Amino acid sequence: MAKIADTILRESLLSHAENIAIECGKRALSYRQLLEPAIALQDSLVDLFGAQSAIGVLADKTIAGYQCIASAFLSGKVYVPLNVRYPLERNIKIIEQSGVRLLLVDESCRDLAMSLYHFFEGRLGLLILDNCEIEGQQSSGKLSYDHLASDEDSLSEQRSEYESLEAEGSEIAYLMFTSGSTGEPKGVPISDRNLSAYLQQINQCFDFTPQDRFSQFFDFTFDLSMHDLLVCWANGACLCAADKMAMLMPLQFAKRKKLTVWFSVPSLGLTAKDLLRQRFSAFRLESIRYSFFCGEALPQSLAEEWSQITVQSPVVNLYGPTEATIAFTWHVYDHDADKHQPVVSIGRAIVDNQVAVLDSDGVKSANAELCLSGDQVFEGYWRRSDLTQSAFHLQVNDDGEDLRWYRTGDIASYSDNGELVFHGRSDRQVQVMGFRVELQEVEHVLREISGQGTLAIIPFPLNDIGEALGLTAFIKESYEGVDDLRLLCEERLPHYMIPREFIRLKEFPYNASGKLDYSQLRQMVSAS
Repeated sequence: MAKIADTILRESLLSHAENIAIECGKRALSYRQLLEPAIALQDSLVDLFGAQSAIGVLADKTIAGYQCIASAFLSGKVYVPLNVRYPLERNIKIIEQSGVRLLLVDESCRDLAMSLYHFFEGRLGLLILDNCEIEGQQSSGKLSYDHLASDEDSLSEQRSEYESLEAEGSEIAYLMFTSGSTGEPKGVPISDRNLSAYLQQINQCFDFTPQDRFSQFFDFTFDLSMHDLLVCWANGACLCAADKMAMLMPLQFAKRKKLTVWFSVPSLGLTAKDLLRQRFSAFRLESIRYSFFCGEALPQSLAEEWSQITVQSPVVNLYGPTEATIAFTWHVYDHDADKHQPVVSIGRAIVDNQVAVLDSDGVKSANAELCLSGDQVFEGYWRRSDLTQSAFHLQVNDDGEDLRWYRTGDIASYSDNGELVFHGRSDRQVQVMGFRVELQEVEHVLREISGQGTLAIIPFPLNDIGEALGLTAFIKESYEGVDDLRLLCEERLPHYMIPREFIRLKEFPYNASGKLDYSQLRQMVSAS
């Protein structure tokens, strides 16, 4: 049975073959140019590498990168994205945990791909696409690529692992890895049923058309990128890839590309506001029909100003953890209802999704942990039954059926009009510029590279609504290698997880229970 991403692309090829599917820099591909070569590539994948249950994709926002992703979708296999901006070690861990043994690689990522190939010593196959045969408005019907095959003897030694992956992957649409508290990336498998439910419900809420032009700001390892790719392509619309300059000047990019659908973390809007200053409020984006924000709390001040510069666009605040498939609740910004709150409401469940505010015993409460249930919620973490068990409340509903509530770790309450209000995290997971970060993971890495047991990470500095703009690290004054820590962190952590400042302390504060007192650390930096 075909998977939803495969089905979407093949149907778009039939219905919208000559529409532009992707604009990347100065180049554009129609659905025919994007998809016909990718379909033809499938026979080569089998010939070169045999049957694979999962395909890793190492790609940047290039024509070849999108060709890699389309090929992975059309293969009907599990899509596992990697990130060229991640340290080598993190990508290695993702490959090891996922069991991926075939990577589709964008030519611009060749150097990193070769480092991975040599590390795995024959256990990893590469197919590197350069798209040099796709030019102008005509498609040759094939791709130009280099391939490095994996060693069959090495593969046979791990046959049981692949058989297990094949069984587990049969219903998985994609597998993404988020920050984990033990220093290991945490795998979140999203099933085809989860993804289908999201796509059906989000398309039910909004009238996207083949004439729409979608933004694509997110890295492919951020699950919000799946909305960009599949909602756009399901509607025969055009996806506009944002390069580095576009990320620095997103409003100018939106105006130049005549975007009709904007989707980003609020931090990108705040970046534009800081850059333009007083000119921000005078900017006009007449073409935008929908403005979506997700990934972190949406400041009321940004929502208000954004509603002014986009003229005809509703400002939609989406909320949803990776484990609940992209977005789970929604709220359209309303000046009168939201003007007295520092952050915009996260609203109500999308269509058939279910939400509840439950205490630690799973009992409904006025102000407690936000829990989610429904077809969008994943079954559990990749090969981590221990994490899965603690991630759910199990109940029986009035009909005697089992009900699983995913525990988000977010604290919420209901407003007077029945909408959800977000109050922050219950644990030490934070959002840094839209990226989810487990502070324990950063501490774990720092302990390994410094050899120090006593250290701490806090989210600081903060913006005016208390959200993290970066991280600050504390380490013992006696440690002599502080100047080298940043460079060592760059080898192990993504840029948004690297502390902006390292503070040396003669003594660390502890509370009455003998635990490190993070609140005192926060007071230290706030008072300085």
